[in-house]
Amino acid sequence: MTCIYLPVELCSRELMVRAYLATSLAKNGHKVYVFEHTLFDRLKWPSAGIYIGKNCFRTEVPYSKAYYNEMKKNDIDLWYLDEEGGIYSGNAKDQEEVLTHRLEVNELEKRDKVLVWGEWQKKVFNLKKPYAEVVISGSPNFDIFQEKYKDSLLEWDLNVTGGLKDFILVNTRFSQGNPKRGIDFIFNNKQPHSEKLPKLYMEEVFIAHNRLLLSVIELCLHLAQALPNEKIIIRPHPGESIDIYKNLTKKFKNISVISKGGVESWIRLSKALIHNGCSTAVQAIIAKKNVITYIPENITAVEKNHSAYLPNTIGRVANNPEDVLLSINKPYKNENNIWIDTISEIDSINFISKLVEESELNKNSRLNKTGVLKFFLLERVKDLLRSSIRNIFSSQVNTKFDYKEFSRLSDLVNIANNHYDSNVQCKKITNGCYSIYNKKN
Repeated sequence: MTCIYLPVELCSRELMVRAYLATSLAKNGHKVYVFEHTLFDRLKWPSAGIYIGKNCFRTEVPYSKAYYNEMKKNDIDLWYLDEEGGIYSGNAKDQEEVLTHRLEVNELEKRDKVLVWGEWQKKVFNLKKPYAEVVISGSPNFDIFQEKYKDSLLEWDLNVTGGLKDFILVNTRFSQGNPKRGIDFIFNNKQPHSEKLPKLYMEEVFIAHNRLLLSVIELCLHLAQALPNEKIIIRPHPGESIDIYKNLTKKFKNISVISKGGVESWIRLSKALIHNGCSTAVQAIIAKKNVITYIPENITAVEKNHSAYLPNTIGRVANNPEDVLLSINKPYKNENNIWIDTISEIDSINFISKLVEESELNKNSRLNKTGVLKFFLLERVKDLLRSSIRNIFSSQVNTKFDYKEFSRLSDLVNIANNHYDSNVQCKKITNGCYSIYNKKN
C-alpha cells in the first residue's frame, strides 16, 4: 500500500477528476488523501508517500522550494502534474518558454517524476537532462470528458446545471483583462516573474483581452436576438469578474451568466461550445461536442499573440456572428488532431493508476488509526472555531477555498464507485481533507 496525496486548489476545476483518480487508486489498495492544497504545509505530513500535483510550488519560476524541501524531509516523492501543463498563448517557442517558467525541472530529485500531457512537453523538459523521469501521462482534466464517463455522471451533471441541457455554452478566458481580484493585482510588479516580462507586456495583454471580451459579449447579444428560443450560458474563467457579463446581458432572458459547478457538467450537457483561445475547446472535442472557435474578422496581431494557438485550431472557425449562426446546429467535427502532440495520452486516470502500481516505491503509512486521529485533532478544533466565526460573522467571512463544494467529494466518490464497480470508502477527516481507502486493506 502506498499513501497518495492529491491536492485541490480550485474545486470547480479539480474536484471531479480528483474523486475519480482517488477511487481508481484506492480500489487497488492505496490510501489516498484528497485535501485543500495548503493543509499539509501547515500540519506537516502524516506519512511517507507520493504527492501528485504541482501546488508545492506556489508561483512560477523563481519560486520558493520551502514546501518541496519539507516534503522531502518527510519522505514524500513529487509526481509533478500541472493543470496548466500545455496550452499557452503564442507560437511554439512561446509555449516552450512558458512551460519552463512553470517548473525548474533540474531541481527535482531522481525519485520524483514529471507527468506531462504530451510529446512536446516531454521533449522540452528532457532537453535539460533532469534527474527525475519525464513521463507522458496525459491529464485527468481531459480524460474525464470521454464518453465512457458520461452515463455514470448524467444525474450529477443535471444537478449541476439545474436540469438545463442542449444549451449554447460560451466559455471565456479573459482573466488578465477582466480580473476577479482587480486591475491592481494584474499590474502588481512584485510577482516573481514580472521582471522577465517586456516593458508594456501587461498593458498589451490587458487591452487584447478586453477587446476579445467585448467581441464575445457582442456575439452573445447578437445570438440572443437571432435565437430567442435558445438558452445561452456564459461561463467566465474562474479568475474573471462576472460583473461586466451580467451588466451587459441583463436585458436578455435567454442569456445567463453562471460560474457555479464544474465545467465538465456544462460541457457534457451543451449542444455547442463557443470560445476563443480556451482550453475547454479541447475538452469539448474529446466529449464529441460541436465546437465553434470564434475569431473576430477585425482581430489584430496583438490579440492573436495573446490567444492560445492550439484551441483556435479546433472545431469550426467562425469570423462573425453570421458564421456562428450557420454552425450552431451542426454535428461534432474533429478533422484536425493537432492537439494530440499536446495531449498524447487520453486515458490519464488509468495510466497514472497503473504507474503507481508499477512503481518500485512501496511507502507504507507510518501512522495507525489512532495516530491519524491524533494527527488531525488540532485541525478539527480549528474547524469548529472557524465554523463558529462564520455563524457569527457570516457576511464578513471571505474564504478563497470553497469548503462547501469540497464536501461534495464523497458524492463524487460514490459515483466513481459505480463507474469502477468498486466499493472504496470516503471518510471526512477535517473540513479540508478526506481519506479514500479500500476497507478490505
